[in-house]
Parts: sequence; C-alpha cells; structure tokens
Amino acid sequence: MSDSAQLPRWTAAPRTSSVPAEIRNAIYEFTLLDSRRVRIITGRDFRISTGLFRVNKTIHQEATQFLFSHKVFDFLECSLYHQRFFLRQISVRNASYIRHVIINFPEFFSLPINVALNRRSLGVLESISTSCTGLSTLRTSLGSTAYMESRLCDLFDGNRATEALQLVNTHFRAFPSRPEIILEVYEDAPSAFLRAIMKSQGWTLNINKSPIRVISWAS
Repeated sequence: MSDSAQLPRWTAAPRTSSVPAEIRNAIYEFTLLDSRRVRIITGRDFRISTGLFRVNKTIHQEATQFLFSHKVFDFLECSLYHQRFFLRQISVRNASYIRHVIINFPEFFSLPINVALNRRSLGVLESISTSCTGLSTLRTSLGSTAYMESRLCDLFDGNRATEALQLVNTHFRAFPSRPEIILEVYEDAPSAFLRAIMKSQGWTLNINKSPIRVISWAS
C-alpha cells in the first residue's frame, strides 16, 4: 500500500446555508445577540462587525433580518434628526424588519389650554410608523411615562386628562402594523383614575418598583 493511500481523507465542511434553519438561527443568536437593546444616539453609532454577513448572499439576508427583528432599538437619547438619519441609513428593507422600539412617551403642547402633541413627538411617531412597518412592540420609557402621569395629575381635570390620553392612543393606533403598546410605570400610581384610563386604551402597563423616598428631617 502506498503512503498516499494511508493519508486521511478530509471532507469539506458543510456550507452554512445547507445547515438546518433552526441551527442557523441558533448561530445567529449566539453571534449577533450579545445585547438585546441598541441605543441609537447619533444614528452613526450602529455598527455590525462580523464575518458572518460575508459568507454568502443568503446568509447575509437571513442574518440581517434576524438581527433587526430581535434587537430592541432605543431612541430615548436620540434627536428626531438622528432618528430619521438612522432609519434612512439602514435602508427601507432593514427598517421594516425592526420589531421592538422604545421611545419617550409623547409630550403634550400647551396643556391645559389645548390638548395637542408637540412637534417633536409627532415627528418621532410619524418616522417610526412609516419606516418600521413590521413593528410588533412599541414601549415607552419609565421616566417619560412617570412625567406624563404627574403632569396630567396636576391638571386636576379628569376630562382633559382623558382627552389627552385618547389623543396619544389615536396616534399609537395609526401604526399600520398595530404594535402592542407597553408603558413602563411605577408601582405606586399617582392616580388610580389615570391608570384606569390608560388600561382602557388597551395599553399594557409593565409595573416597576417605585424608587425609595429618603426623608430628611431638619434639626
């Protein structure tokens, strides 16, 4: 027997695209989902650095869709300009893959004289609604929701507060994908009436422990 006949026979590694879909998804999860939330601040701070996207066209497409559909995109510290810039930068198709977004609760303009949303809040909602056409979850931050509750409580006008929340709900329900609306709220409600109105809009209230208040006694 010749020496060449005794050499081990190497088999080529299977191509990633030939691996079953559930295994490919496990690979994508391991390599792409190191952190669920992506904070967008300037629109230029989102970078993908992995060789996985260079394997072939099919893998690139699958991995891109997996990434955008599983990450939570956080626009809390992002200006409206940079939010729009980011959504344009990633392309219409990739923006349509986004499923989970967190924003500040829309702010009101000229309460209690008029019930209207300010221009920036309207722009944020319009930008996400037109770009993230596959959105499944729209979440508002804890701090901004608490501020909204406090401001509406200070009106001492249940009808005005109800009108304001209904206006916000009208904008939320204008999203073509009809996402679930989740509000982060503190355990201690400043107003049971407001909480009842919020729930009546079909919003999900995610309860967080209230901050511990430290009382300082003057000597």
